[in-house]
Amino acid sequence: MKHKRRTTNLLTVALLLLMALLLLAMPQVIGVSRARPNPTVTPTPSKEASPLPRTLDEAAQIASELISHEARVGRMPVWSGATIDEPMTYLDLNQEPVAYAFSVVRDSQDVGYVVIGVRTYPHAVLEWSSSSARHLAGIQNCEHIASDLDLTLLNGRFFYLGALSYYCIAASESTVQQLSDGKPPTGQVVLIDMNDSRTVFLSPEEFTESTSTEPLPFSESVNSVNQDNLLALDAILGFKQLDVPTYYQHCYGGCYVGCGPTAAGTLMGYWSSRGYPNLMSGGSQAVIERLHDLAGTWCDGPPSVCGDAGYGYTNWNDIDEAMEDFVSERGYTGQSSYIHWPTFAQYKGEIDADRPLVLGLMGHGDWGDHIVTGAGYSDDSGQYMIVNPNLSGWGATWIQYGQGYSSIGMDTLALSGGPPPCPPEDCTPGNEVGRDFFVQVVERLADVPVSDFAVDALVIWEPYENTLACWNPLATTWYMEGSCDFNAVGVKHYLTCIPHFVERVIRARPMWHS
Repeated sequence: MKHKRRTTNLLTVALLLLMALLLLAMPQVIGVSRARPNPTVTPTPSKEASPLPRTLDEAAQIASELISHEARVGRMPVWSGATIDEPMTYLDLNQEPVAYAFSVVRDSQDVGYVVIGVRTYPHAVLEWSSSSARHLAGIQNCEHIASDLDLTLLNGRFFYLGALSYYCIAASESTVQQLSDGKPPTGQVVLIDMNDSRTVFLSPEEFTESTSTEPLPFSESVNSVNQDNLLALDAILGFKQLDVPTYYQHCYGGCYVGCGPTAAGTLMGYWSSRGYPNLMSGGSQAVIERLHDLAGTWCDGPPSVCGDAGYGYTNWNDIDEAMEDFVSERGYTGQSSYIHWPTFAQYKGEIDADRPLVLGLMGHGDWGDHIVTGAGYSDDSGQYMIVNPNLSGWGATWIQYGQGYSSIGMDTLALSGGPPPCPPEDCTPGNEVGRDFFVQVVERLADVPVSDFAVDALVIWEPYENTLACWNPLATTWYMEGSCDFNAVGVKHYLTCIPHFVERVIRARPMWHS
């Protein structure tokens, strides 16, 4: 009996010690399991407590190892011998840390950045690029917009609201002071996009509500690769990056032309150099503007440098039909489809088939959306999409699949059938067309009398051009349906001898008729 009692006492002591340890641990667990949302780093779908924060030293170690890895495998040769600089801590709208951004420096030159998540999710690296960190590249945008609005910046604080979504905050002096003190704002708060200077005006109630949204969803397929692979010298290189041109937005119709048509335009540029030259006839701006019209892009938002109409907005699922229609207009056959929440395997499959795509990312649930070009992937140390943001000063960027966005969609594009022959089989070089050609041209000009003077005006012009372009004696660059490029300047081969050229003469008539 004594022996039994002693055993019971020992068990009791052990249980008490265990309870004491649990009690000591509780404040730490509660401190990192707050009910406040984290709109940047998305949680696992399990009901376990949120992961513990990653220390700054741990984040710095991971960033340094990534730099060495990317330089070693040849993806970032500019990072050979590079080091990390002082980090910037990015916040969510609760002003809770969500990411550390490290500038990458080589020979005192800024050669990129790495973003490491604060929470210890399976893949620590959220994003990286050889472009400048956003808080270095975009701070002038913030200062300029805040000054124009006669507002004060919340200094030294930058906000990461999802993949490619970087913001600063401006408000009145009193509201900025409230935010600095960690108090709820009583005045309007303005979010300024550090990429393109877009602004989001939030009332105090809207700002408070925006910090209480549900966390971003998490893709269950993300956990297939262990972050420890990043450290392996012999990591298998799973990587592909397509050579897709980069175009930037421009002003059109009183606002920016839109990131959706711009991204779609880069696909046309890609395919134009792969046997479909007509896709880029007229130049990139004209192509993007036509895609803008076909996709039904509209102007909205606050004034921009393009005018009071603001920025171009496009529904993600309208881009596929716009691309198909555009390809058809240029004389080819294309198939495009919109996929909401594509798997990484679907995304990777398009890249492996040498087909870049349009990728829509929604960062925060209410804003932070951007449409980019999907141009590649790497999956040797996690699942990453390589995207071109198509923003000035921002090159190819690796963003982690499944984290940092509230929604994702992609528009695929595959071309088939091949282009018509270029130059056309029935071709007479422009410097070999005779006087009869120009007589037929003048006869088709309804309001120009047929005369030797009118014909001679064209005949005299021909030898000065002396071109081999088919049915194009005046070496015009004017695009007509079915025409294709004769040279890099854009001089066209025409498919038929008269109708195309008549249109060109009509447009040039003020010059030669005088």
